[in-house]
Amino acid sequence: MEQAADWADLARGPMDTETMRAFHAWLAESPAHFEALKRIQAIDGDLHLVAALAETAPARPARRWLFATAGGLAAAAALLAWLSPLSAPPVTYSSAHGALRQVALSDGSHITLDADSEMVARFGHGRRSVELKRGQAWFAVAHDRFKPFVVRAGGVEATAVGTAFRMDRSGEVAVTEGRVRVDAGAEHRDVAAGTRADFDGGHLVLASFDTTAPDFRTGWIDLRDQKLGDVVDRFNRYSDRPAVLGNPALARLPVSGRFRLDQPRQSLSLIATAYGLRVTVDGNGDQYTIVSQKMTTGGL
Repeated sequence: MEQAADWADLARGPMDTETMRAFHAWLAESPAHFEALKRIQAIDGDLHLVAALAETAPARPARRWLFATAGGLAAAAALLAWLSPLSAPPVTYSSAHGALRQVALSDGSHITLDADSEMVARFGHGRRSVELKRGQAWFAVAHDRFKPFVVRAGGVEATAVGTAFRMDRSGEVAVTEGRVRVDAGAEHRDVAAGTRADFDGGHLVLASFDTTAPDFRTGWIDLRDQKLGDVVDRFNRYSDRPAVLGNPALARLPVSGRFRLDQPRQSLSLIATAYGLRVTVDGNGDQYTIVSQKMTTGGL
């Protein structure tokens, strides 16, 4: 099984001629080898288990064999094609500006897309994969320990087998039930319920949060030391007039509090007042700008 896992891992990418010969030779040694590969595929066609085994087992050099027939190479190529996960065509889901969208997936999972959000789902044999293109979403993942549910966004990968969590396009992951494995670059964390993981400055930063607090699904945003730039982006999904930051340095200002998403203008004004800022409006009222008190003499 360990050898089969190694070969399945190699099968994720293209094989050169020498490796293909070694693969065919290994298969020819025993019918048990082919059966082991079938078991690996049955366990997890997307090879997440293989990756996990690679982290816990010592590396072993693959054996190289120098003989194979043309027919054998063809058989190996056919098996490689069989090992690849069978996927249904990707499906894109999006929500309108200012409106949520409920999505029920074929595996029994349920997703709530925040306003002005978009994701691409790829489902098939051995895989459940979602790419969050913009906005954020809440995932209630149907349990299936043989088919991990993977969400990718902002250079972060969140993997679950049956749990609930929220993920933002920036890569922030907030776990409300169970546990979620979060991978970002070279960092790997097992994040439990009540913990938020934020990929900031190339590192995963963990912080606790209240899982019972209202969130975007009920029209609220609950902030705990979250960057003002990300907060403004979230309010802009609901506002008919976008807000911008007058100084890029304000984007990293940590803000906290609980505010109404369906009242973006009032909520941003409250945030500005609490942090010594000001919201100004341009001449024709098409845009709001958040600036420090020293940068303006007028505003809302």
